[in-house]
Amino acid sequence: MLPAVPPPPGLLRPVVELKLKPGWRYDPGRRLFAGARGKVCKPEGLPKGSRLLPKVPHLAAADAKTLSPSERDLQRRVQLVLPRQGSAAAGLAVAREWPCVEEARLPPQISLPSAR
Repeated sequence: MLPAVPPPPGLLRPVVELKLKPGWRYDPGRRLFAGARGKVCKPEGLPKGSRLLPKVPHLAAADAKTLSPSERDLQRRVQLVLPRQGSAAAGLAVAREWPCVEEARLPPQISLPSAR
């Protein structure tokens, strides 16, 4: 087995994986989290240049009542993409403070193939 080779520094932007609490979804048009009965949660405390992206964009605007349980679970998943100079650990700490977030974690470490 070949050893893992980390990507060059600055190649990838830091990412935090989010799972929202049941009944919440990310509304990319309004750039906020929308919950049941009109509740909203604004993503505050992020560095300039951060982006929130639904994991499955075509499910982001779908009515949860029309979705299967698996699709509703996917609708709750969002990626927080930080600026290149940002810290994934800092983004993780900020996201865990939002009341709409059930789970926030760092994605698995990737590696590039090594030359033989």
